[in-house]
Amino acid sequence: SACQSRGIRTIGVSPARMRDELTQWIELHVEHNIPSTLLILSRIIAAGEPISHMQQFNADALQATINSLPENLVNEATLRLAEVSGTATSKQKLEVLEEQEELIEDEDAQEKKSKSEELKSEELKSEELKSEAKSEELKSEAKSKETKADAGQDKLS
Repeated sequence: SACQSRGIRTIGVSPARMRDELTQWIELHVEHNIPSTLLILSRIIAAGEPISHMQQFNADALQATINSLPENLVNEATLRLAEVSGTATSKQKLEVLEEQEELIEDEDAQEKKSKSEELKSEELKSEELKSEAKSEELKSEAKSKETKADAGQDKLS
């Protein structure tokens, strides 16, 4: 049905409610130029909520949500829907792959930076431990000399 293909709830919903939701979906898509991919995503988000608590998305709220989504997510969702409908282009596939490669490179760079910071932190801790050990060693030597000096004075007296 038209409702099901647009991700609109059909089970446990009155026909009037389905008509209203379908009308709203068409209005958002046609009059406000909101991509069908994003409308379907919004319905998926709302599908988990009980009907009595479902929010009515107005064009501004939906547009704000769409604008807050990462571009790569929107492009990937658009590509997936285009693949399902058989309208995916090589250009779309290439763009999504390039975005994914860029994300992977960013993650690798972040991971290397994190590991570098961990190594520096471990080196600092190691240096601190060495410094503490040296300090303890010097204190021990000083105590040992003090004890020997005291023992020497006791012999003299």
